Amino acid sequence: MTVTDKTPRGQTETVEVELDLRHRPEKVWRAITDPALVSQWLLPVTDLELEPGAAFRLQAPSFPGWDGTVSCRMLEVEPPRRLSYS
Repeated sequence: MTVTDKTPRGQTETVEVELDLRHRPEKVWRAITDPALVSQWLLPVTDLELEPGAAFRLQAPSFPGWDGTVSCRMLEVEPPRRLSYS
């Protein structure tokens, strides 16, 4: 059996997540911006700076053909309400 992704290309290049959580914004903000906490629930992170334009990396497990590095750039930082990166 062959599985083919029929999703239009433009829809696979961006992931946007909006969540309503029962926690205070300050608690959620800490979870998504503290490098130690990000490393616990997402991936190990290096050079995380909360400034638009700042570059940082997430490190996923590597596999043949990919070293596992996810290069990111901070786009928007509005504590404690909005965090956007690419």
